[in-house]
Amino acid sequence: MSRTDLRDTTPRSYSSPGTGRVPKLLMYARRWTVILLILYLAVLAMLAALQRKLIYHPRTDGDFSISAHPELSQLYPDSATLRITTEDNLTVGGWHMKHPNQATLPASERQLLIMFHGNAGDRSWRISWYQIFQKLGVDVLAIDYRGYGDSEGSPSEAGLKLDARATWDFAIKELGYSHHRTTILGVSLGGAVAVSLAHHTTTNGTPPAALAIMASFSSMTDVAAFHYWWLPVRWILVDQYRSADDIRSVTCPILHIHGDLDTVVPIEFGRRLFQAAPETSGNGIEKRWITLKRIGHNQLAESSANTILPALRQLLGEIAEKSENGVQQ
Repeated sequence: MSRTDLRDTTPRSYSSPGTGRVPKLLMYARRWTVILLILYLAVLAMLAALQRKLIYHPRTDGDFSISAHPELSQLYPDSATLRITTEDNLTVGGWHMKHPNQATLPASERQLLIMFHGNAGDRSWRISWYQIFQKLGVDVLAIDYRGYGDSEGSPSEAGLKLDARATWDFAIKELGYSHHRTTILGVSLGGAVAVSLAHHTTTNGTPPAALAIMASFSSMTDVAAFHYWWLPVRWILVDQYRSADDIRSVTCPILHIHGDLDTVVPIEFGRRLFQAAPETSGNGIEKRWITLKRIGHNQLAESSANTILPALRQLLGEIAEKSENGVQQ
């Protein structure tokens, strides 16, 4: 037998170096993809369950008697605490502040401003705003939403809108103010509440004298999607506050003020809301936009009173002039 006959002639297969690692890498990739997906879904479920705690930040441990707030009594000596009953039988707390310059006038001839505050704190945190309103010379009705301050219940979009409607009805029916002399003003989240109320009252044939919007948004969905861009916010958000839809039907004069350094509600979302509003009110007053230079979200009243006060004064002056000339909405 020759030496060559002793060779192994069995066919052999060869693989390039590292080929055996590919299936393992794929297995690891699939495993981590599943883990990350589970974590993402867990975070999504947690945020969906806790979303109202992320939106609403009430303070409930304060003393809301007038005597506990001497700075308020100095601005409005004739102030009183109110309890307002809502359509769903909750009571919300509020302050009614009467301006001394209107003391001799009946309620139907007095100017009233209803204020809806933002998503944090309570009505006692808004002294800087009350200072502006006092200089404006108007009466003020400021409430705490359900779940805030001394109000019953817990906050939700539907609930806050009921609170606003109850406040309006109380001002008109119980306190005797005229809707022609009642301005609605809202700050941030309160702007969405104010827009919704203006839409509701306009639809019912009793539009407010004016709507003043401070640093508010086109919708809560837009703002939430901006901050939580990695989540399907538009699918899971319950309280959406679609202000851009509501404002289209508002017929009263509109003023919108927004800071250009706002990182909570970026100014683009305020502009979207403003763009959705009618160009001119029912009594012929054009909507007005004011940009506050180098001002953030929580600095409006403290840093920009010298801009906000003249803007409100001009708005109410134009409305009064129209009214004197017999022009109503």
